[in-house]
This record gives sequence, C-alpha cells and structure tokens, in this order.
Amino acid sequence: MNLVRWRFVLAAAAAAAAGGWLLDGRIGWLAAGVAGFDWAVASLFLRISDVPDDERKGVPGTDYVRRNAGMLMRAAFIALGVSLFGLRPLGWPLLGVRLAFHAVGFAYAFPTVVPRLKEVPGARWAVPVLLLAVSAVGVPLALR
Repeated sequence: MNLVRWRFVLAAAAAAAAGGWLLDGRIGWLAAGVAGFDWAVASLFLRISDVPDDERKGVPGTDYVRRNAGMLMRAAFIALGVSLFGLRPLGWPLLGVRLAFHAVGFAYAFPTVVPRLKEVPGARWAVPVLLLAVSAVGVPLALR
C-alpha cells in the first residue's frame, strides 16, 4: 500500500536537484530533499482527499486511508510544521516558497475558499505543473 505517490516525489526531487545544478553549477541535494519532502506531504493530503474516487477505482490501501484519515492528517500537519520550523534557519525566501507551495497544494486537494482545484477544468493539470516548477526553480532559488 502506498500512502504517497512516489513517482511525483522522485520527479520533484530530481527536478529540484537539476534546478540547483543549473542555477549554481552543483547538484542541489538540499533542494531535492526539501522538494521531495514537500511533495510527499502534499501527496499524502491528496491521497486522503481522494478516498471516494480511489474507492470507486479499487485503489489498494484506500480502506486503510479512509479508516485512518484523521491520524494521517495530523501526522502530515505535524511533519509539515516541524519541517517548516526546522528549516526556518535556511531563510525567509525558502519559508515563503514552501508556504505558497502547500497553500496551492492544499487548495488542489481540498475545497477551500475556492472549489477543489483538482476538479476545475484546466487546473487539474496546470496546478501540478506549476508546483513542479516551484520545486525545480523556486526551491533552489530560495536556497541561494
């Protein structure tokens, strides 16, 4: 059972590492770690919000996610809070980029002041591309 969509986490980490290399001439391992972590948390939020769709599609592990959604939400928020606080010494720009990333990612997964962006035509594909660009360029730039 996968709680996280690892293909997206690995793609974002690789994009951030490459972005760091393109911007600084060295592989952005720290940027890769930050971007990968952020995508893992965002992916967990999305997995929780997708339970009704995943049940219809027969995605393995959906029953576990449905039964433990509250605990998984708390764990994701705690991990995110600890990482935001823990990486704060790396600078305000990184904190701003990460907060913006998670605000958009949360709006993509859950209905907030706008409808769930995943269900908005065009936004379903545009938002993940935007978030990947933030990971590939925004995180390495914020770490400079």
